[in-house]
Amino acid sequence: MGLLRSSGVLFAMALSVLASELTQPGQVHLSVDESMNVVVTWSTKVSCPSVVEYGVSDLNLVANGSSTLFVDGGPLHLMQHMHRVVLTALTAGRRYAYRAGSDLGWSWQYSFVALRSDASWSPRIGLVGDMGLENAHALPLLVDEVSAGHFDLLLHVGDFAYNMDTDNGLVGDRFMDMLQPLAAQLPYMTCVGNHEQAYNFSHYKARFSMPGEMFYSVDVGPAHIVSLTTEFYYYTQYGLDQIRRQYEWLQQDLARANERRAERPWLIVLGHRPMYCSNSDDPEHCTNPENMVRERGRRRRCRCAWASPSCISTAWSGCCTSRAWTWPSGHTSTRTSGRGLSTRTGSSQATSPTCVRRRRCTW
Repeated sequence: MGLLRSSGVLFAMALSVLASELTQPGQVHLSVDESMNVVVTWSTKVSCPSVVEYGVSDLNLVANGSSTLFVDGGPLHLMQHMHRVVLTALTAGRRYAYRAGSDLGWSWQYSFVALRSDASWSPRIGLVGDMGLENAHALPLLVDEVSAGHFDLLLHVGDFAYNMDTDNGLVGDRFMDMLQPLAAQLPYMTCVGNHEQAYNFSHYKARFSMPGEMFYSVDVGPAHIVSLTTEFYYYTQYGLDQIRRQYEWLQQDLARANERRAERPWLIVLGHRPMYCSNSDDPEHCTNPENMVRERGRRRRCRCAWASPSCISTAWSGCCTSRAWTWPSGHTSTRTSGRGLSTRTGSSQATSPTCVRRRRCTW
């Protein structure tokens, strides 16, 4: 009887430990929204309340948020709940202590300094990219620098963990836990890289809380910071509409930014792949005259349908001059471009005298 009682106690203790592990917050990190409110993000294995206790001298303030279920796309379909709580009405320049979780389990206590929303200060910004779980040589130095108060926010220009979806997402979990001592102390602002492309970038979308899911902008001091998704131009199997939406959003965002250049003269644009670079050993980006980020960003991709069924081809709107098109001698080709309509008289190079072409560009 004593042995059975002892076994029952041990079993109950094991269940208690398991339950606490399932509700224990992990992967805690910070970001800011467009209004400089601080967003606290973390993960638990099961559903539980989303609470942040915070304050200047003690944890006397409470903010509640919500969680969403994230299911990894791998064969095990591992699940976790991503929690987000927004801290508003913060006093700029004040240091706040906080912890995240609930009475079912709390994170370690961290602190951050609330950023100013005006333009009359000089932010100290750190830039990092291509950080893996196994080769994060810069991480200890970054943690030391952030703990010493040398940065106001960090920008990570894509490629996390290598890769966050590897091993049914467990590599991503370990990477985010490894990042916690750094990213729980200040806003950790990100953009997506090619190593996040699995399952339509689902790990990136679920794990980070940016002002916009895949592209956004934020004002920090005298700088207007824009984060773009260069991967839209390379992983078109996920759709072309996202290219159009980002392009149109960017036009509007830059127009608004230009109206305020006297107040915020610095314009910083983040993207994982470069528009311009000087490496001689990078034929895909640096020495490629058809660099996809630069060319597709400038010339919106479209499908050009011709009057003749034999003249269906792919081209670019905007300029439509990067391809050598031919047409019947004596005929006129009307081209729709970003600058309106233009016409050219054809030569005898075309194979079909009936192929009079009008480009109709659609997304």
